[in-house]
Amino acid sequence: MRTEVLSPLIAGETVQYHPFSFSLRNGLSDSIVTKVPSKVILLDGIYSSLPILSDVVDLKVLVDVSPDIRRHRHNLRERSKDEEWHLL
Repeated sequence: MRTEVLSPLIAGETVQYHPFSFSLRNGLSDSIVTKVPSKVILLDGIYSSLPILSDVVDLKVLVDVSPDIRRHRHNLRERSKDEEWHLL
């Protein structure tokens, strides 16, 4: 993520990448996402606050919602149920 997406965006370059998709089992979606540089870059996800990214992240925001809402949002986003996620 850092090398392929964040660093180029910060340097003002347009990037393309395969987003994560749990439902495909290999982790990456077949679709390609294109992002253009911007003054503000929003990075979300469970790994977005890793210490290794701390030098490129200026602000971290934690959105705390109930497990039911998280599960519902996950299922809408991944178009699948989350039972398999809990088997890991």
